[in-house]
Amino acid sequence: MRKGTVPRAGKNVPLLALAFVLACSLAIAGCGRTGASGEQAEGGGQPGQLQVVASFYPLYEFAGAIGGEHARVVSLIPAGVDSHDWSPKPHDLMTVSNADLFLYAGFGFEGWAQTLLESLDPKRMPAVVVASEGVKPIRAGAGTDFAGHVHGEGTEDPEDRHDHHESGKESAHEGRDHAHGAYDPHVWLSPLQAMKWADNIYRAFAAADGAHAADFEANYRELAERLEQLHAEYEEAFRQAPRRDFVISHDALGYVARDYGLRQIPVMGLSPEAEPTAADIRSILDYIEENGISYILVEEISSPKLARTLAKDAGVEIVGFNPLEGLTEAQIAAGENYFSIMRKNLDALKKALQ
Repeated sequence: MRKGTVPRAGKNVPLLALAFVLACSLAIAGCGRTGASGEQAEGGGQPGQLQVVASFYPLYEFAGAIGGEHARVVSLIPAGVDSHDWSPKPHDLMTVSNADLFLYAGFGFEGWAQTLLESLDPKRMPAVVVASEGVKPIRAGAGTDFAGHVHGEGTEDPEDRHDHHESGKESAHEGRDHAHGAYDPHVWLSPLQAMKWADNIYRAFAAADGAHAADFEANYRELAERLEQLHAEYEEAFRQAPRRDFVISHDALGYVARDYGLRQIPVMGLSPEAEPTAADIRSILDYIEENGISYILVEEISSPKLARTLAKDAGVEIVGFNPLEGLTEAQIAAGENYFSIMRKNLDALKKALQ
């Protein structure tokens, strides 16, 4: 029997969230199962396969690698769609409701997740897997400010906080800084933390389908070896880097900075839309000049004009990096994946650290 844990709705659920719940509830009777891009997926998969729904791309790739032939995995957020602009539709509720497992990142990345889960019929609940379970989080706004001043480690021990993501429940501050909440959710951009994601997904697969646990373990070990190799490449590259600090368009590489002994200087906050003040811009320009910064890392998919303007004003070059929240159709056609793009991100970081 499938089991899931759904947090109870609080008393202050926003009206828009309530409207979403009602719309989804009305849609249950009329919607068929849907796939990652919203297409009808009735009859998809093979008999006996685990039906798995991942919230977005990295989870989709890891789940597919671990599940192999014993799982049918779909991603809610389709290819080429900015995750910051996406919100679930009624047919997405049916996709999750018909799944055996629902995987999402946690730490507030999917600001819609709690409302979606509360909308499900308790009798048709998938097992809910929060991939970032067990990761030591970085608090949003902690770490290094625009002027390059460090505010402590920027992390806190899960034992010293209310573990809001343990049962799939998001932070009470959900929705602040767009989709992000009280913690930095960009766990997957650090190979070291991605290993924890892989382990959590493997354990969920083995618990859901014990008959194929040995195959899941073999697939997991292969994925873990690839992640360990990637981690070793990151360690080696940053061990030899000429500098330890880098300027980035928004606060996306906090776990990379923490795990590999670097310092990120963000122009914007956790969301690309979180623009700095005039004083922040002045401080970042001063930091670039005083510290001999030659490059600014800028997100490829959601390219903030402000960061490009700042780079022009500072007389430095732009280096693109991919936040890996999703692949474009062109990237899929070219055979790109998590590992190929993470290595491109490594090359971008190596250049930014010159």
